[in-house]
Amino acid sequence: MHKTALIVLTALVFGSCGTSVRLSKSVDFEVDPPNMSEQTKQSVTISMDFANYEENAKDPIYKQSVLAAGLLATEPSELYAEEQIVDPLISKTAFFVRIKNNSDHILRMKDARVALILGDNMDDPIPAYQKQTMLSDLDSYPVVAKYINKGTAMNMAIAESYKEALKKIINNGKFKLINDVSMEIYPDFTVSGLLVFATNPFEATKGKVTFFDVTTKVDAAGNPIEKERFDFAIKPLWKFYKTSKGNQEEIDEATYKQLGGK
Repeated sequence: MHKTALIVLTALVFGSCGTSVRLSKSVDFEVDPPNMSEQTKQSVTISMDFANYEENAKDPIYKQSVLAAGLLATEPSELYAEEQIVDPLISKTAFFVRIKNNSDHILRMKDARVALILGDNMDDPIPAYQKQTMLSDLDSYPVVAKYINKGTAMNMAIAESYKEALKKIINNGKFKLINDVSMEIYPDFTVSGLLVFATNPFEATKGKVTFFDVTTKVDAAGNPIEKERFDFAIKPLWKFYKTSKGNQEEIDEATYKQLGGK
């Protein structure tokens, strides 16, 4: 399991002496039980971990030029470009996945589908993003939605610059989504990439990630003759923090709520 999680500031409170205290919380996920994070059925091995947001942000492809406004800017012509970390995984629930073909035939995964099922809601599975569906959903990213909602020509120009930055990242070959219906895995090869779901990790609950109709055996001509289902039960792991005078300490949930955290 990756140890770095997504962290969000939830409150800024003041102590008895006027000292500011910043409260934040992080969420990570682990496969439950952890020893099921790697599963083998027939000739296929799948392993899954929660995606590491901080490690993603270190990759150069996430540093993009976007538009910004100065304090006195009122028109699009007064905007300037600056480099920012733009992360397509913010506000999404994402996992890093490896799939290994242990057979001596090419495995074609065009029939496989992956979904996130939260709680016991079997009637409403959340499909994993494919590249095109991710590109068509750019308006939902928090930074894009923030500027679109402001409505002025200047803010719309900023929103468009972030959308262009997101497109560059998603179309970059290093940003690899594992849910590619045309995927082929060569014998004794492993493919790896991201599973991304349109669910805010801070709203996600205990559930499971399910791989449906994974080809695990083929005939001599390479036609699928057996398919399997892989279920990875997941649970959220919460941590709570208090930062005062530059020092951060982990606190328990009761203390966090007592201090005003939400």
